[in-house]
Amino acid sequence: VSGFLRATNYQTPPELHWVANVPAICWILSWTTMFFECSFPLALLSPRLCFFYMSAGLIFHLLNFFVFGLNRFVFAWA
Repeated sequence: VSGFLRATNYQTPPELHWVANVPAICWILSWTTMFFECSFPLALLSPRLCFFYMSAGLIFHLLNFFVFGLNRFVFAWA
């Protein structure tokens, strides 16, 4: 996460630059994302889990779109 936030390829808002300097937050964000992605097959177990995973994924991708301007990120995921 810190490498992504520090990359010059993306127009990271100045308000988020402090996150790159806090290793604990970067660690939590990284592991939360990996856990979510690896546990996604659990969505096949029930409609409620499927709704949760699809909603959380949509929110994650929309946040990336609004914060970083990654407009293709949302459409590729959808």
